[in-house]
Amino acid sequence: MRFDPEDYAFVAHYDPRGLANQAKGLGKQGLMRIITLAISVVIVIIIAKNANVLHPTVWNHVTQWTAIFVLASLVLILLAQVVESLGIGAQSAGLHVAIVVVVIVAANLLLYPVYLLIAMVSDYSTMIRDFMVILKGLGIQPAIDAVQPLADGVRDAKILLIVLLVIGGVLLVTSIALLVVWLVKRRSLGWTQRRFLNLAVLYPLVLLVLCGAAVVFVSKYLLPKVENKLGLDNLPAAIKLPGLGVFNDWLMWVLLAGLVVTGVLLIGGVTKVAEARILVSRVPVGNAIRVDALGIVYDDLRGPQRVEWAAAPVIAGRQRGVLPGPELVIGLPGQPAWSVPFMYLDVMPGTIDSAVRAATMNARTLDLTPLDKVF
Repeated sequence: MRFDPEDYAFVAHYDPRGLANQAKGLGKQGLMRIITLAISVVIVIIIAKNANVLHPTVWNHVTQWTAIFVLASLVLILLAQVVESLGIGAQSAGLHVAIVVVVIVAANLLLYPVYLLIAMVSDYSTMIRDFMVILKGLGIQPAIDAVQPLADGVRDAKILLIVLLVIGGVLLVTSIALLVVWLVKRRSLGWTQRRFLNLAVLYPLVLLVLCGAAVVFVSKYLLPKVENKLGLDNLPAAIKLPGLGVFNDWLMWVLLAGLVVTGVLLIGGVTKVAEARILVSRVPVGNAIRVDALGIVYDDLRGPQRVEWAAAPVIAGRQRGVLPGPELVIGLPGQPAWSVPFMYLDVMPGTIDSAVRAATMNARTLDLTPLDKVF
């Protein structure tokens, strides 16, 4: 029944089933992402073996540690996805909070390879400076001019990597703090907090992919270009442009970056499922709104609050792009607006609109215009 038997008022109740079904659907999608990851791992192994680079013992130490941390991160994320896909502890908010924390830790493990790259770039900067000292001693100005852009680029790359690593650390600390803030606020949807959480888990993976692209760019384009310029200057045979072992591992960096890209899809999916199930556990119980001839009564932490039609409340939808999706908003003169996700309710927006029209004799409606999307 949608009407109070005493005065035929329209009543909408809180109902977590819609959001729970969405979370369940997202969990099933995660099974496909697990299969995608397995296929990616097989493809990486086949390519590496055929290219004769599947030999971790001969990789540069930075490549070795990067591979170790990428695999460790993917294993943790994979375990989290399995838990969410199987719906283990679907009603337990604590378990899903722990899943979010595990995902944050798994993602930020990849900041360590970035730190190793910074140390490597710092060493390479020193090597380039020493090489330029030798060129200056030989008095070969064209060679100096050819190497100078590389020296400047390596210096700038070091500064940029440090800045990006600091940003990652700040995001990590901020995400943990905002997670706590979200959880201690009763019935909070955590729109802002969840945005930062999603950014914090995706940022390290994207950063490592960019670092892999930089390794390939330097090893396959920049260094050969500089070496060609130096070759035109007839340098002594003993004078060669210094390189690093990690540049020889460029194919492994391509393959690891491919795995990380798959990890981006996996980590984004498992984070959304865990957050959705946290939201399910925070759906209130009881009546959400009541519409009658006098006005609207809505559920509030302070207790039921009545808004008379004479106060001209604004009743509208508000677009949201992520779970739990669009919201019903009741704007109150001189007071903060009250809102509830439509997915939390046991009725459709059109039903609420019909109730408002009936109670006000078509004087007021539920404005759903903000929910329209133009593609």
